[in-house]
Amino acid sequence: MTITSPEYLYDNSNGSSAWGASYHYKLRSQTTSFATYDLWDYNSNGGAGDWYSGTLNTGGWAIKVGIDPSDTSNYNKWIDGYTAGHQPTEVRDPIDYGGSDVILYTDAYPDPRFQFAKPTVADWISTGNNNNNGTNTEGSGDTTLSFDSNRAMTVTIDSLRDSGTYDIYQDSTLVIQLQHTLGTTTTANSTGPFLDTSEYTLRYNGTIIFYEAAVRNITKVHCNFW
Repeated sequence: MTITSPEYLYDNSNGSSAWGASYHYKLRSQTTSFATYDLWDYNSNGGAGDWYSGTLNTGGWAIKVGIDPSDTSNYNKWIDGYTAGHQPTEVRDPIDYGGSDVILYTDAYPDPRFQFAKPTVADWISTGNNNNNGTNTEGSGDTTLSFDSNRAMTVTIDSLRDSGTYDIYQDSTLVIQLQHTLGTTTTANSTGPFLDTSEYTLRYNGTIIFYEAAVRNITKVHCNFW
């Protein structure tokens, strides 16, 4: 099994966690048992982003998830990816702690360093076998958030996506809200122009499910993991 989705894990604390203000987690490597995600500095390298640590586990920032369904102890469970210590020193998965978020802690601080919604659609999760406290998100179609050369935004919600409210935020400001119905394709446009210094989040029923500073690259982003 080759893991490509989700490629990124996005902090959903709305800026209250220290790492979430400047970093995502990005897929970096995998074995037959685990997919490993490492800290990604999205502001570095002229805005193109780069690894916080040049080599995997140099600073001990990695986390990993079990991707082998036969390994019942670790399958679809998030744990520390660096056994020698360092940060994070605690990874709380909903399997053990309840809720829907994976939360990272360190010994030095009482507050979460990073938290993200545990993926319910991913390459290692098969329908009906997600090991996520009974939570499941249906559909895996091609939903897109794109910007044209004039920095206007187009959002398309694929017909396979769950019914509900989909919101696009520019930083902390709601700019587009879509009511989507399963079985139909929903499209919305906004002329903007949108700022290349802003960051954009796609939220489903209030939960951040995609995060992108897309305007500065004028690129189309495909979301195939929620």
